[in-house]
Parts: sequence; structure tokens; C-alpha cells
Amino acid sequence: MSKIKLSYVVATPELAINENVTAYQGKLEEAFEKLKMLGYDGAELMLIDPKRLELQEILNLSKKYGIEIPVICTGEVFGQEHLSFMDPDKKVRNNAIERMKEIIDFAEPFEAHVNVGRLRGRFYPEIPKEESLSWLYSAFEQITDYASDRNVFIILEPIPYIFCNNINSTQDGIEVIKKVNKDNFKLMIDLISVHLEDKSMERSFKEATPYLKHIHICDSNRLAPGYGNFDFQKIVSIIKSINYSGYLSVEIKQFPDRDVILKESIELIKPLIK
Repeated sequence: MSKIKLSYVVATPELAINENVTAYQGKLEEAFEKLKMLGYDGAELMLIDPKRLELQEILNLSKKYGIEIPVICTGEVFGQEHLSFMDPDKKVRNNAIERMKEIIDFAEPFEAHVNVGRLRGRFYPEIPKEESLSWLYSAFEQITDYASDRNVFIILEPIPYIFCNNINSTQDGIEVIKKVNKDNFKLMIDLISVHLEDKSMERSFKEATPYLKHIHICDSNRLAPGYGNFDFQKIVSIIKSINYSGYLSVEIKQFPDRDVILKESIELIKPLIK
């Protein structure tokens, strides 16, 4: 029988305050306290530089409030620091790999997975695709080997073409995972990507089943569940039908009010996953 838990994406303090960040922004202890009070199981941490964080302090908060850290989200490593595995500048590519290794070290004590979304980078018109792909797969090789020694899973996130020009659909992600062929290299799904790129949500979840480790949820407009036109009863039913065990993690624009949507998200989703 599947066991589904609910988490919310929380930004760590070193992220610059930005309305485009799809995470709760504020003091970490305040966020953890609210998550616990509302009934969340976990906090997915969105960070950019673990060297600027106090690992033990966050471990203590996790224990104090009984809030798990299922995943470390790396999107703003690209968004705010512009590091990626496919950058034309070799120094930037190397820095992206080293940053990822530091994040893997940070994830290990939490037994958290580490996602790769925008951090993978993009194709550039002036660079042959074959060359860009060689950089990408070399990076995947390095980070999965490094993570394997620390019992950390790397989870690949397909991203819609309007945000990234490679690995857009669930099927694209599965193809890459098969090609890399590492036991600790798996898939995560974001509902917005399935909505914009996949032909069938039901088919995508079914095909993803052997590889799926994590799910990001939002409504059809990237806002909180209930603010768009997704049928969450149907979506959760699909997820249950594949016997998924793991986290649904709310990753959304913080509109109209961070505390209101924190509460409304769990009020809509929690009854569906029980």
C-alpha cells in the first residue's frame, strides 16, 4: 500500500528575496513551526550555497519540529547564480559540478534526494548540440558517482520548453535516466511540466512508475492548488493508482499571501492523500 506524504518548498536564508522564487521565504524556524502546526510532513529546501548555511542548525530544526527534509531543490543555483552543466564557459560548468557536490554533502545527513532541474542548463545556438550533450552527460556521470558514495539519489526534473530547451517531457526524462543507467539517478515529476508538455497525465505517471522518486504539485497557473483548473481529486487518484510512495511537494508562486496559500494548499491536498 502506498504512503504519500506532503511537503512544502522552503527557501533557505541565503536566497535573495524575489517574487519569482517558488518557495516560502522567511525565517527557517518560523517556516518549520508553521509547517508543523498545519500538519505538513516535510520541508523541501530550496538553496543556492550550502557553505553559507548552518547544517547543524537545520538538522536541529528538523528534529525539533518533526519535519523531514525529503529533497534539496537546486533551481535557484541556476536562477540566482547562473551555474549550469551546459554553460559555454568551462569554468562555469566546473563550478556547477562542484556546487552540486557540496549540495550532495549537505543532503546526506538528511537522507534527502537532490534534484536537477534548471541546473542542467540549456542548448546555445553557437554550440553544437552534441558538444553540449557531452558536457551534460559527463556532469551526470560525475555527480551520480559522487552521490552514490553518500547514498544520495539525484532526481531529474523535466521542465517545460518555455523555461528550458531540453528534457521537457516525462518521456524525455525517462529516456535520459535509461541512458545514464545509474541506480541512484531517478525521476521527479512536476505537474506544470506534465500539463504543458505531456499528452496524457495518466500515461506519463504510469510510464514513470519504475523511476519516480518525487512529485512537485501546483495548479495549472503555477499558483496554489485551488487557484487554477486542475482536478486534484483526479490527479491524486492517478498517483495512488501507481502505488506511489513518497512526497508530494507544493512548489508555487507565493501569491496572494504566503501564509494563506501555505494553509490553503494543505487543506485541499491532505484529505485527498489520506
